[in-house]
Amino acid sequence: MAQTSIKFIPMRSFSAFDLKTEYQPINNTGLEGPLLVLYITNATNSKVTISFDGTTDHAYLLEGQSIVFNSSNSQMPILKAYTQVYVKGPSGVGFVTIFGYYI
Repeated sequence: MAQTSIKFIPMRSFSAFDLKTEYQPINNTGLEGPLLVLYITNATNSKVTISFDGTTDHAYLLEGQSIVFNSSNSQMPILKAYTQVYVKGPSGVGFVTIFGYYI
């Protein structure tokens, strides 16, 4: 029986100092693989909005809030490879960070 192992994407951070009212990618090169779990943490003093297409508002995170997108029980990826994650909001202090894993 083949053994399956998970692969982690490198943690990516976006400085709150560089936030703007239009979406900017957190991960310029996109996701390394089709993710089963994605963590997004807003460790800033600003409210931020997250998008997976750079246009549509998909999630809203208050200061210090995190969100987890998890499909590890079903083994079906939640995001395809090369998807970019975008953020927008008022300039502030701290970082918006993403990390996750795929098979």
